[in-house]
Amino acid sequence: MFLLSGAAGLTFELLWTHQLALVLGCTVTSVALVSGFFLLGLGLGARLGSRLSRAPNLLGVFAALELGVALSGLAVAAGLPHAARFVAVLWSGLGGSAEALVLARILFCAATLLLPCLCMGASLPVLCAYLNERLGERFLRSLSWLYAINTVGAVGGVLLCDEWLIPTVGLWKTAQTAASLDLLVAFSAALLSRLPSQRRPEPQPEVGSSPFSPRALYFACWGLGVAGAWQQIVWTRVLIVFQGSDQRAFSGVLATYLACLAGGALLAPLFSARGWSLARVIGMAGLTSLGSLLSLPWIHQVSNPWLANVLTIAPTGLCLGLSFPWLTEETKKSGAGAAQVVARALLLNTLGSLVGALGTALFLIPQVGLQWTYGLASLWLALLALVLSLRTWPALLLCTLVVLKMPDGYLFRLFFPEENRQLIFAGDDSYGSVALVREKDDLEQPVLQLLVDGFNMMSNDLPTRRYATALAAFPCLWQQHPKRVLVICMGLCHSLNTALRDPATEEVHCVELSPKVIQALSRIPQGQEALSNPKLKLIVGDGRQHLVSTSSRYQVITAEPPPPRRAGAVNLYTRDFYQLCKARLEPDGMVVQWMPIFQMSDRQTRVILKAFLDVFPDSYLVEGCGAQLCLIGCQAPLHLNYEYLKKRVASHPGLAATGWDRPEFFLGAVLAGPKALAKYVVDTPPLTDDWPILQYSRDPEDPDLVGLLFSDNESEIQVEYTDPADRAKVQTAQSSLRSLLHCQTQSWLTPAQRSRIQPIGFLEREVRLRLLFRTYPNNPYFLEGTHSSDEAARVLQRRLDSKPSDPELLWLQASLFFRRGRSGEALASLGKLGAQATPPALALEIAILLETGQMQLAAQKVSAAGTRLDPLDVAFLKRWMKT
Repeated sequence: MFLLSGAAGLTFELLWTHQLALVLGCTVTSVALVSGFFLLGLGLGARLGSRLSRAPNLLGVFAALELGVALSGLAVAAGLPHAARFVAVLWSGLGGSAEALVLARILFCAATLLLPCLCMGASLPVLCAYLNERLGERFLRSLSWLYAINTVGAVGGVLLCDEWLIPTVGLWKTAQTAASLDLLVAFSAALLSRLPSQRRPEPQPEVGSSPFSPRALYFACWGLGVAGAWQQIVWTRVLIVFQGSDQRAFSGVLATYLACLAGGALLAPLFSARGWSLARVIGMAGLTSLGSLLSLPWIHQVSNPWLANVLTIAPTGLCLGLSFPWLTEETKKSGAGAAQVVARALLLNTLGSLVGALGTALFLIPQVGLQWTYGLASLWLALLALVLSLRTWPALLLCTLVVLKMPDGYLFRLFFPEENRQLIFAGDDSYGSVALVREKDDLEQPVLQLLVDGFNMMSNDLPTRRYATALAAFPCLWQQHPKRVLVICMGLCHSLNTALRDPATEEVHCVELSPKVIQALSRIPQGQEALSNPKLKLIVGDGRQHLVSTSSRYQVITAEPPPPRRAGAVNLYTRDFYQLCKARLEPDGMVVQWMPIFQMSDRQTRVILKAFLDVFPDSYLVEGCGAQLCLIGCQAPLHLNYEYLKKRVASHPGLAATGWDRPEFFLGAVLAGPKALAKYVVDTPPLTDDWPILQYSRDPEDPDLVGLLFSDNESEIQVEYTDPADRAKVQTAQSSLRSLLHCQTQSWLTPAQRSRIQPIGFLEREVRLRLLFRTYPNNPYFLEGTHSSDEAARVLQRRLDSKPSDPELLWLQASLFFRRGRSGEALASLGKLGAQATPPALALEIAILLETGQMQLAAQKVSAAGTRLDPLDVAFLKRWMKT
């Protein structure tokens, strides 16, 4: 029964953590609040359980408590999806300041989780009292088994919840499953309580036989709670960097930690019987914590995430699991009854967990950084051991010396190991470990990268700047009067600066979750430009919470959250989020969503599209850059005046640098309109808050590139032209952009996907690019996106100066020259290849010979090549000769 109770309890906790992230924001702070108040409720419930343990029918009391968990837990799960607005009202009522927001969240968590956690916490003392009536002389063994069995059930709940229940049936039905487990336990306990049983009188405790003072024991109970929450948070933060920030990384750390607690609890009677010192075990916990910190460079190389979790967590986790039942046994020797001892120990332990969770998330990590927080955790455990026994002073001394001698930046160099990176900024906050670095790209040009927990959130290269510019430029330019704009997530300020530079905007609100990201951006020019702009109103907080709490309405809301697979990011891709956005729009407003389909599966792409279309049926899919797409939702079919669009593009100073300097591009880049998108997602379920499948999906990254990028869809935008030539320009732009898109992405297609299109060979690709440069000779994105810029030519020449016969470099130079219309120089580079010429090089040489009228020599080259040429290139050469 206690096994199923543990499974149901942790299932509820995981559900509440996910649901409260929608209310409190997806940070370590929100997780700490949920975990802390969950544990505090257990502790207060333990005090309640000590009183209930005097009841004559203890199994009946246990059944009533499990019934209370089921009903109240289900009520909390049902109410949390509607709680965000209540927190916003409470925040406003408390003054609306940043401190008031923290207080509102604390009060809300306390009120929400109190009742179910009280019932959960009361169950352990009640069962301990029940077993102590029958096994009083074996108190430590019975407590250890109860603690271990409940914890094993909790591990099962974590794995069952994340691996099967939530991905399959969603949050609400998972809550119903957890409630059903509690109801089953309640029913079983009620049946057993009706059976006759013999009660044994509880033996008198061995008063005064403990070598530790009661105050020291109670302080240790509290301190172990602090240490447990402290360690869990730093383990989670470190291992998420190694394994990727997704939900399974968080669940894996939690499951491993709980399993270690269970294993340690089972070992407690054995170690106690063999004369081990409790203080020695706690001192070992401090030393093993320090050892795991020092071992991280090696653990980082372990590819199996579960093995990495065990190596990091198990040594300290087992010691912590050993300590709690052992401490409780020592406390029982002071003269209290079993239920009272367990209740007091559990209350102190959970109070410590609350302090440890909130202190680590709100103070230690933001103020001293993750590395010092990790080191101080080991010092804290060594100090607890010293409180129990002065003989453990060597452990404290060793931990102190090692922590003080540890070099600054130890963890950051581990998180961001590339030696050619220049670190501009590094810092930790409740969102993650933030770093701003500069490195050189393939053309040896400096590129900025914003990294969070080791993941590249945003870059400063041209393709990235292009799609990020599109996220703000398209809706602002399609709008008649985009006076007020909301940008969710700052990134590297590309979208934000695009909105700020638009002369038509009057206010630009930006919501950023991480204070350290803002601090990092203040170090670079583009961030300084944004932060100093008088149009900007910067809000440090969660995007969803802002949409719920603000009274502002916007003409444009643009969102570029982290990729949807990252833990918590799914909350900004669901139908419920888009409904919040729509509620804050002006009647003619638009919402823009970033769609990084190259990082998603076909199913993931479709469920996001379906969620968006459910809220915005009049939506348009736009190519930002390659497979970086923009989904633009309107509240009515889009009608544009081309003359107005021309004026708006001409007046915007921030478009030319990313190649968006022509009005025809803002129509030619549209890949699909409302009808095509609706057809594409027919019979697809939407992504919702209740079914956040992206966070749990194991789907491979296999997007339907053919259906999204290679379909010849109309834009479905009603455009009013006054000059017929403008219509022709739009058609040319659409043809050119799609041709470039196909050239860039065809190599990404799987064989099955290639069979659905008419593929182009290498030679046709080069000719298409050449035509593109003839039409748009100075577009920076077209030049840099195909490695055809003047800078690319200079870098190639420098490399050839040191390796003049390198076939790969000669081939790249010939391709570049051909695209830029320098056929003679291309032919000269190809001639240097000689026998090293590849089939594509032969095909290009033949094409140039045909173009320059050297038919006889071209025919000789064709004859010499024989069957080496790609059939696609041969077919294109035949068409070339005809035209």
